[in-house]
Amino acid sequence: MIKLRWIFVVLSMSACIDPIAFESTWPETLIVVEGFITDAEGPYTVEITRGISVDVDRIKSVGVAEAKVTLISDEGDTENFTETSPGVYKTGGAIRGKIGHSYHISLEMPDGAKFESEPEVIRRSGEVKEVRVEFEHRTTIKEFGEFNADVFNIYADGDAIPSTGGEPSFVRWRYAGTYKVETHPERHVTFLQQSAYMTPLPCSGYVVEPALGGGKLVKKTECTCCICYCKNYESEPQISDTNTVKSGQFRNVKVGEIPINPATFFDKFMVEVEQMQISKPAFEFFTIMRNQKLGASNLFQPPPGQLRGNIYSVNGSYPVIGLFWGAAVHKKTIFVLKSDLPYPQPPIDEKTTSCFEAFANASSDKPANWDE
Repeated sequence: MIKLRWIFVVLSMSACIDPIAFESTWPETLIVVEGFITDAEGPYTVEITRGISVDVDRIKSVGVAEAKVTLISDEGDTENFTETSPGVYKTGGAIRGKIGHSYHISLEMPDGAKFESEPEVIRRSGEVKEVRVEFEHRTTIKEFGEFNADVFNIYADGDAIPSTGGEPSFVRWRYAGTYKVETHPERHVTFLQQSAYMTPLPCSGYVVEPALGGGKLVKKTECTCCICYCKNYESEPQISDTNTVKSGQFRNVKVGEIPINPATFFDKFMVEVEQMQISKPAFEFFTIMRNQKLGASNLFQPPPGQLRGNIYSVNGSYPVIGLFWGAAVHKKTIFVLKSDLPYPQPPIDEKTTSCFEAFANASSDKPANWDE
């Protein structure tokens, strides 16, 4: 009986755990700014969002609309950004970044608060020498057992431009993958009273016309939501450190992963790797960001540095973090084919909805260097 009484006490205490509330700045007063300029043809993009409280039931930041964003060069040229979606601002092509010149942005929020970035000089980038992939067998544990989670690891070799004054070269690599998918919105059906009715989506280009024995599908126009090109982005910034640099040469830098599944290899997979030589403040910003992302799931991670960046307040009364950076870009593209897979993939699961809804980061824009 004594043992049972203590078990009851312990269970009662463990059932009454209250969350600890810390006093801090309300996250949604925090402004987050992210943007960059390169020597490549624009448009250049700046995104402005608000912070998210951990208590809020959402995972996506809220874009700050109706802000005024201006790009300013050291030659006195200016260009206003145009808002293309809430919180996303793009240039129109009046200014193109030039190596050796500096650029910064000014922001005016809808409430009149003003922010600016420190000037960033566009430095020469060095060169991506080689991009290659290596197969890695992986498994993952899910509710119903162990499942295949194989990937291609993406590695890059590059040469950096030597820095002056004894300071090391600060390099960032940025990876983006693209793969093609297909859906069949013309086969969409609606169930009503245990009966199935053909209801092709308008974007499929098909309609149902009366026919003996029921309706028939008739193509009227070309489908605008059947073929999509989806993006696969890096999980964290890839930057140079003492483990990857040797006399300005970078070898075997892992810049990303390609998940192997029927969707990513429905056709083929395009790998694009960009190399950029960045400033020391930008390097420090990306270092802290990478460490926070890599340590987010580690209970014993070291305390992260304070993520600030080069955006400062002119007259605003609330905090801001972020970075507007500049760099020249050298890019290398390779394609990973179905024939490169160590084993064949099954057909992609048929989806009867728009490809924009069925797949993440999907667009109808075909990459310029995508060869059929």
